[in-house]
Amino acid sequence: MSCSALRAGEFAEPPVRRSFRPLRLLAGREQALLRQALILAGAPCSLLALGAGRFWPLLAAPRERFLLAAEASPPDLEAAREACRAQAPELLARIATFVAAGRRFELADGAVDCAFCWQPPPQFAGVAGRAALWRELHRISRTAVVVALPPAGCWPFRRAGGATHALLVAEFAAAGFSLLGYRDVLPGACGRRLYTLRKAG
Repeated sequence: MSCSALRAGEFAEPPVRRSFRPLRLLAGREQALLRQALILAGAPCSLLALGAGRFWPLLAAPRERFLLAAEASPPDLEAAREACRAQAPELLARIATFVAAGRRFELADGAVDCAFCWQPPPQFAGVAGRAALWRELHRISRTAVVVALPPAGCWPFRRAGGATHALLVAEFAAAGFSLLGYRDVLPGACGRRLYTLRKAG
């Protein structure tokens, strides 16, 4: 093999490896902020995870926590199970799951201490859909809610119908929540914002 071939080989792989580093850093920051949000929410012992399949291992890690997980469709639910099985198969036995169909979940009022929503199901799209989701999360949670939302007009979330921070805070208040705090996954750039809300009343 020639020296030129060796040099080409040397420089072919590292950029591919480096291309995954931002994704790992982003995932690490998302997980760190989610941990902080749950602490701010009171370290709930029971939790609903909505559209948050890739976070199941993190959310179910505390042995004293009961995790109830919902996805928008059976394929999404199965994909989340497979992802968890690959990372932490021992946790699956402690996770109860269901498909989030319709705008009212088959859960009792105050069913969990806290609800965490990463990806709202499609039936909650738009202004009216968001209002319905905030009301439903208020109904099923006892103390707090954590939601992750993109800022308004942020690519690639533009088609998701992002709302301004002021509008979201007003929507939360109308649904019966007070804002405990929020953190940006990517400050100063397009990315999700994690809101921690306290249930009022």
